[in-house]
Amino acid sequence: MAEKALNKAVEIAAIGKSGYYRALARNYISQHWFKEALELAKSSRAMGSGLQESRKLLFDVHMELGN
Repeated sequence: MAEKALNKAVEIAAIGKSGYYRALARNYISQHWFKEALELAKSSRAMGSGLQESRKLLFDVHMELGN
């Protein structure tokens, strides 16, 4: 249900979308969907908001993927 709510938030958010991408990526990490989490983390970083948090998230995802 969390995934569904976060996907809906990403669709309708006008501001703070980067945070929703990060939250959804963390949700995907917990489900072991690392490739999907990587794409969301990259999208979050590209938005330019919360760069430090996005970098930490990217580190976590790359570590899980063995990169």
